[in-house]
Amino acid sequence: MRKRRRGGDPAAMLPRGNYSTPVVSRAHMFTQGDPDECWEWQGYTNKRGYGVVGSKGSLVLAHRAVYQELVGPIAPGLTLDHLCGNITCVNPAHLDPCDRRENMFRGGEPHFELKGKAAHY
Repeated sequence: MRKRRRGGDPAAMLPRGNYSTPVVSRAHMFTQGDPDECWEWQGYTNKRGYGVVGSKGSLVLAHRAVYQELVGPIAPGLTLDHLCGNITCVNPAHLDPCDRRENMFRGGEPHFELKGKAAHY
């Protein structure tokens, strides 16, 4: 079917993206430097400014994909809060799993003092 849609060009028959490649091995997609600094996502961003990447056959937010590959799975129902306030940052040290309500309560300002502590309301 793909051949019929795209014609007989062998180059057109290649897969459009290699979604099985781990995101962290795609070094050209983000600047990985000092663990204390932001790792800026250099690839595609959605209309809200978050990095997006193809992973395991679907599009996911880049910071979630990098976090899952370097740290581990994110519990269901949790979001990742950018402690640095930079939504293009994919550094796992700058990401804190929390529920959506807490993430919205914290706002988009940098708040590294929350890392490892429970937020008090």
